Order: sequence, then structure tokens, then C-alpha cells
Amino acid sequence: MTFAKKEYLKVVICMMALITVFATETYAQELPIEHYTALDDIDPLPESPVLTAYQDSLGYLWIANYGFGLLRYDSQTMEKYPGVEQPLGLNIFAMAEGPHGRLWVLSSDKGLSVSEQPLSEYPIGDSVQFTDSLVNVPLYKGRADLFGSPLTKDLQGAVWLGTSQDGIVRYKANGPTSFVADTLATVLRSDSTYAPVRAMITRRDGSVWSSLINDSLLVFEDGELPALKQASPCIDVMELFEDSDASLWAGCKEGNLWRLDEETRTWNEKMPAGAVQAYITGITEVAPGIIWATTLGKGVFELNVATGETNEYTRRNGFLDRNVWGITTDREGNTWVSQNTGLSKLRMNQAAFRTYTSRSYTGERPALVGAEALATEPDIAWPLSSGDTLQVLAVATSGGLSLIGSDGTVEHLTVENGLTSDLLLDVCHDAVGRLWITTRAGIDILTTDKPAPALPNFAQEQRLKLFGEEATLTSYRIGMASECGSPPRDTTPAEDLYEDEAIVCFVKAQRPAVACWAGNRWLFFDAGSGIPAEQFITLAWDSYGHLYAGASYSGLYRSTVPLSYAIPDTLVGSGETVAPFVTQPVFEQVLSAEGEPFAGSHITKILSVGESIWVQPPGAATQILRGAEPRVAGEVDLSDFNETPNTMMYSPETQTVWLSADEGITEVDTTGLPTGRHADQFDGLLYHTASGPAALRLGTNGMIYHSSTAGVTQYQPSRDRQNSIPPRLGFRSIKYSEDNAGSNELEITYAALSYTSERQVRYRTRLRGYDDTWSEPTDETRARYTNLSAFAMPRTYTFEVQAANNDGVWTETPLTHEVRVQPAWWVKWWALTMYSGGFLALVAGVDRLQRKRLTEQEREKARERELEQARETERAYAQLAESHQELKRTQNQLIQQEKLASLGQLTAGIAHEIKNPLNFVNNFSEVSLEMVEEAREEIRQMTGDRGPEISPLEGSAEAEHRRGVSSPFEGGKDGEAEARVCPAYRRSFREDVEASMLIDLINLKQLQLC
Repeated sequence: MTFAKKEYLKVVICMMALITVFATETYAQELPIEHYTALDDIDPLPESPVLTAYQDSLGYLWIANYGFGLLRYDSQTMEKYPGVEQPLGLNIFAMAEGPHGRLWVLSSDKGLSVSEQPLSEYPIGDSVQFTDSLVNVPLYKGRADLFGSPLTKDLQGAVWLGTSQDGIVRYKANGPTSFVADTLATVLRSDSTYAPVRAMITRRDGSVWSSLINDSLLVFEDGELPALKQASPCIDVMELFEDSDASLWAGCKEGNLWRLDEETRTWNEKMPAGAVQAYITGITEVAPGIIWATTLGKGVFELNVATGETNEYTRRNGFLDRNVWGITTDREGNTWVSQNTGLSKLRMNQAAFRTYTSRSYTGERPALVGAEALATEPDIAWPLSSGDTLQVLAVATSGGLSLIGSDGTVEHLTVENGLTSDLLLDVCHDAVGRLWITTRAGIDILTTDKPAPALPNFAQEQRLKLFGEEATLTSYRIGMASECGSPPRDTTPAEDLYEDEAIVCFVKAQRPAVACWAGNRWLFFDAGSGIPAEQFITLAWDSYGHLYAGASYSGLYRSTVPLSYAIPDTLVGSGETVAPFVTQPVFEQVLSAEGEPFAGSHITKILSVGESIWVQPPGAATQILRGAEPRVAGEVDLSDFNETPNTMMYSPETQTVWLSADEGITEVDTTGLPTGRHADQFDGLLYHTASGPAALRLGTNGMIYHSSTAGVTQYQPSRDRQNSIPPRLGFRSIKYSEDNAGSNELEITYAALSYTSERQVRYRTRLRGYDDTWSEPTDETRARYTNLSAFAMPRTYTFEVQAANNDGVWTETPLTHEVRVQPAWWVKWWALTMYSGGFLALVAGVDRLQRKRLTEQEREKARERELEQARETERAYAQLAESHQELKRTQNQLIQQEKLASLGQLTAGIAHEIKNPLNFVNNFSEVSLEMVEEAREEIRQMTGDRGPEISPLEGSAEAEHRRGVSSPFEGGKDGEAEARVCPAYRRSFREDVEASMLIDLINLKQLQLC
């Protein structure tokens, strides 16, 4: 691209930006849009303009950021690919995934480039590398049309590029590493150049269509030559698109939109040129039968194919600006809109949500006069002087009343216009079309062709002009009024009703606590009517026409008579009183299930549900009342909800109840069981929680109006779609480090390629081999593990991650990654082998030492046994020698004894021979002694001796003999003593010698003595 071309493009973008800044617009609904801009706090775009976006087969979103290059978005971060550093270029405006999964990129400054490898073959964490030649085939570097989409891929995988003057260049793949390029002629012009190609598309039947500037369309059947010509619907077809019904659409430079009739091959105009009057830069189908066309200068146009209705969406609807370069739809159905000031995303269920806020984007009048919305009243038929009616939405806000017309006009009313207060609490309309407004200071009534109810001394009128028609605002400063309402009525249109059939009631914070306008008269209810003097918050009618009112302290009250379209005259007497206080006990207190009043807590909401009444005390279960004499018939099981609902709304069409809590709104059946429908801030609500008891209202066709502190959300449940597409997963990075000491760390980051609501995506992980149980679902996109164990051999762990999209649909197959953990060096197999070898060697050494010690012990014991045996032998020898000596001694003794025996015999003989003379001597001595004794006796007798008798033999042998001392041989005569003793000893000696050859020394001594 030349320098002049670049400067021209910059001038175009700047001029479009100026047009956007100075354009003024009327009010329009806001779309549920999320933006990605250069001003974002987190991961901003490098440059503001975005020319196109493209989702590859892996699920990544590629964003062409004008002036920078390319970005790859994975729902978490933007990976940047600067065009200066790569052959991408700065001004990328077309992308396509070609043969074998390579990404082809077309820029206005560097031409065509392609990824060096298929996208799926790049390692985790590696950036995609681009090249300007493919297997020695140089890629086209000439000019291509910036305002079209001249790049496509056919069903055979070939990439087609429409150029500005060189025809169509086609790149075919003959294999993963073999490519060929050929050029297809378009229409030869007079300057020998080919007609420039503006847009190209590959259809489901395999044909390739290309639009030529100022010429016809070329059709390549099955991607082959020759090309067929197809009449063009306009001079310059900017975009081609095929919808879900296989119908071909063409967007023209003049701004009109055409659809091809396949049978007649003729074009039918679906959106006339006068409706847009701007370049068509992109076409897509955001929902079945809903076509969006993007333009330069006019934003986005929506076409309902079935009805032909069109809508225009620009900055006033929430887009970044009016200049849109392209539009694409991802696999989940989300719509991405590329604009001069960034990229915008509309969720796949965006058709179900529209919002009204107090924001102003281009200086237009905001939809709401106050930031906080407290109540709405939809489907008001505002009469026009032309005889038609304008559908109006009335919104009670914190800054006044907003009236939003279906034609995009808006009117605001504040205290300056006559309201009693800017803080409005509720708004409702009666059967004849009057609009009743409750405020912090009283009640206001807005009428067009009906008179306001009279209330002397309180009413103040103000004439207004709203939507070009005369209107009257009547104010009644009678104290703060909360919720208002009218009884349900199966009725004919409002013009068939009479004035006395209109009834509306209010609950108030001051006396009277309940006020009604019924049958052309006011009815005030206070203590005399059975109503305590305290603030009342909410009201509802049952199917019998009885009015229920919820107090702030004393519980629930019910009228004993119907207060519907036929008010008994007995309540007010003569009717002359302008504002009578009803003095009859019309209201009674309603009892709880325990038979006690709903006392001690205020009632936050009363709801009529068919034949029953639902009563919601704060922080308690919802009570169900039934019967003409109401009693609590049951409770609504709301155990699935984390918070008690603060308001409710019944839908007769579906016979379901919508509950509002801190987590959004949820639909339940009449038993309290969830139906599966739910909406919150992530889906499209401006804020999760409704702002008060009147914050949920039902419109026609099941439309729900949700008032919150951020504004009003218009929610169409029938258009809401569940995201049934399970998210794809991709690893962003995998880092693993370890050392020989066994310390390791695994850190994995991942992302679910789901873009409907990135903040609602949930992940669960597990590391098989470490913990096989899934973790609790979380929004964490990072997993970290440290000190994973391995013993002896490397151990393999498998990391698995699953993701659930915003509607809880989980991926069927987890994304996995294996990591091989090496054990610490001291527990590796070779170390353990060494430890085992060392241990076995130690055991063997110890065993050897033990065996050696045992052997030594055995040897020592053997030596000791041998020594003991030697000692025993020596002792035996010694004993034998001693025995031998003893035998010798015994033998000698025997010999000696024999000699002594012989001597004894000789001595005995000699003794015998000697004893006889001795006996004689003894006998003679005894006779002599006796004679001496006798002589002494006689002497004593003769002398008469008186002294001691003294024997003359004292001291002599004779005296000793008398004292008992005798000889060894005493007691026998003639050798009888030795004859008795000595032979016995000799016999004993002989017997002992014969037995043991050993003789007792004592016997020897005795023998010797003998």
C-alpha cells in the first residue's frame, strides 16, 4: 500500500469519528453490550479502531486492531502480535483459516501472510509465527479492497484472494508441506487490468461467489472454472452472506439489502437504500430470521425477515460509535461488532433484553429522568389527535416520571412540571386510562381526555403538552403513598368502561393508611375501618375481590367486603361527603398458620396467584392463603434460593411466578419449584436486585419489566436462549521446574474459550495420581502444585480441567496434560540400587563377620573341649596314678597288716602267756586289799575313829582300778577279748579288698589299733 493510501484511510477514520461526535440522536433502547476498548483498565486494546474479528477452529478470537496488528483473545487475556515485528502488517482487515489449519491474514499495507504451522501444532505457551511465503511459494503483496471481504476458503481447503487489479489468486494445498498458487481471471478492463474484487464467499453447496466493483457477480461452481456470471442487485456489492436457510444476501454501497431467489436467480430488495444510505460493511444472522447489517456512518440495522420490520442501533443504543467496520458471530452465537473506537460484544441471548437508563451517549435525551427506577407501568395507550394511539411505558424513578413512547420519543415530568415529589414509588393506570403516580409526598394523576377525581383543598392542576397532545397533571398532597393497583378484570376495551367502573387503591405511610378511588368517590380507611395507624407497604386483590394490605409492623389485613368494581353504598352513607373516612370495620387481621396474626414483622409483598394469595414476610417462607375465609394452606419451598425474595410477579399466561432476589429473577411454578428460567446481571439485567415491591411488572406477550437502582430492564423470556454449547478449553501456559533434590513446582494456567459471559465460567480440576477427586467449581484459571512425589522411577501425573459455561454446561472431555516427575537423586533407581548393593554388602560383611566370629567361637569351644578332655585325661591319669600309688600303698599296708597280724597273733600268744601271772598278781592284790580293808574296819571299830575315812590305798593303782579304769582286755579271761575283736576286723579287710581294692584308712587305723 502506498503512503497516500495509508493517509487516505486515516482521514476516513477521523472524519467518521467527527461525524459520530457531533451527531445528535433521540432516545432509543439500550442493548446488553460489553465493550473492549483502548480505555479499559484491564488488558486494554493497543489502539482504538477494530476492523474485524475472526474465531478459529480452536475457539480463539482473533482481533484486527488497526494501527497495531493482531490480537488473540482467549476470554482471559489479549495476546499481542505487533504488525511491525512480523509480516502481518498494521492494517489487517480480513482473516480465514485455510488448509491444514493455518491462519491466513490480509492487511492493506503488507498483503497476505500465513502462520508457519497449523494453529493446533504450536506448543503450549508458544506464540504463532507468521510468514510471507509458504514452502517457497511467495504470497500476494499487491492491493486488495479495504472496504470488502475479499478472502475466503472453499470446501476443498483452498484459499481464495480477490485483488484490486490482478484477478483472483488461489492457493491450493497438495499436502501438509506442498502448496501451489494459480491466478483466476475476472473481467479484463480496457487498461489491461482485471476488474477489482470487492467481496467473496463460499456457499454450502461448494460454489465460490465473488462480487466485482461496478460489474456483475462471478460464480465458480464447486470451486472450478469456468466462472458463471450472475446479475448483481446493485452497482457495487460490498458484502455477501449466506444465512441459516442457505439464502444468499447482498449488501450494497448505497445501503440497501437484497436476498437472492434461488429458483429464479433474481434479487429481492429487503431493506431499501433510503433506509440506510451508508456503506454496508458486514452482514450476519444474530438469531433465526433476524439479519443484522453493519454500516459506515449509520451503525447497525436489524431486519426481521418474517415481518420486514427494521431497527437502527447506534451509540444511543449502547454501541461505541456509528462507524462499524464488520460483524461476526462466534460458535456460541455471540455477536462481535468491530468499530472505530473498539470492539463490542452482544451475548447470544441479547434479543431477550433491552434496557432503559439515565445515561446519554451522544447528547440525546436519556430514557430515564432519574438513575434509579422503582416501578413501571407498561402498555399505556396514549391517545393522539390523529385518532391513533401511542404505546407508552411509564417509569417511576428517583428523579421524576419518564414516559417512553414506542416511536423513540421520551417525556420527563418532575416537580417543576407539578409532581408532588421527584421521588416516585409506584405508577399504575386504571380501567379508563388515567395514570396514577404515588410519591413521597402524595398522589399525582395524569390524564388526557378523562377528568381527574375531585378532592377539594388538596388537588392542584397543571396543564402539560406530552407527545404533542394536551394533558393534565393533578396533584394531591395527602402524604407518602407506596404501592398502587387496580383489581383484576376480564374486561372489554377501556372505551367500553364507565367511569364508575374504575377503581384504584393505594397504601400509605400516613393517615389514611389505605385510600381508594372507586365509583366516582374517594374511600379512606383508617383505625375506624379496622386499619391500624401505621405505614402500609403493599396491596393485592384476591379472586373474590377482597383487598389485602400489608402493614410495616402488625402484619396482614383483608377487607371483609369486596372492594372491586361494585362498591357497596352502605360503606359511605349518603355520598354527600367529599372524602369520607369509612367508619365501619371493613378490614380484619389475617392469621398465620399457627392461628396467630402475622405480627412482629412487616409484609414485603402480597401477590394474587390464581385462586390463592402469596404473602412474603421478610426472611421467612412465602405463605399461601386460600379460601373465602383465608387461612394459610401451605408454604412455598424456596430452599433453592440463597436469599428471601423481595418482590414477586404472577404471569397468568404461563401460570408461573417470577421471584426477585439478590441473585436476579427466577421463575417458579405455583408450588415454588424452579422451572429452569433465570436471569441476572450477567445475562442482561442492569442489576441483580429489584428496587422495591412494585419493581416487577408484566407487559403484553409475557414481557417482564425489572426496575432496579441502575434503571429498567425489559426482559422477554420467550426470546431467551440457553447456552448449550460446552466451552472449549486451552492451556495458556504450563511451567514445570524441578531439581535433583526432589523439589518441583507445576503451574498451569488455562482458559475456557467461552465468550458469552466470561465471568460466569467455572472450572474444576484434578491431578490424577495425586488426588482423583474433582475440585469445587471456581472461577480460578490457575493451578499450582509443589513437591510432587516420585520414588525410584519417574512418576507420571495427569492434570485434568473441565469448564462450565454461563448456563452450567460442562465440557464432556477434560483437557489433559501429563507431567513426568523425576525422583530426588537419592531415591532414584540407581541410588536405590546402590543402597541395596551397599546394604547387601553390609549384610554380607556382617554375616561374614558373624560367621567368622561364630567359627572362632566354635573353634575356641573345640579347643576348650580338647583342653578339657586333655585335663580330664590328665585327671584320669592322675587319678589312675594316684589309684596305682594307693594300690601300692594298700598293697604295702596289706603286707604290713599281714605282718602285723602275724605279730598280733604272736603278741596275743605272748600276752596270754604273760596275763596268767598278771591275773594271779591281780587276784592276790585284790585279796590283799580286801584284807587291808577289813583290817581297817576293825581298827575303826576298835578305836571309834570319827574323822573322814581315808583309804590307805588313796592314789594307788588299786584306787584307780576302783574308779573304773580297766585294761583293754578287761572283761574276759584268757585272751577272750582279742579273740572277739581282731578276727572281725580281719574279715572286713579281706572283703573290702576283694570288692574295690581300696581300704578305708580308718579301718586301717582300726586294724592297726587292733
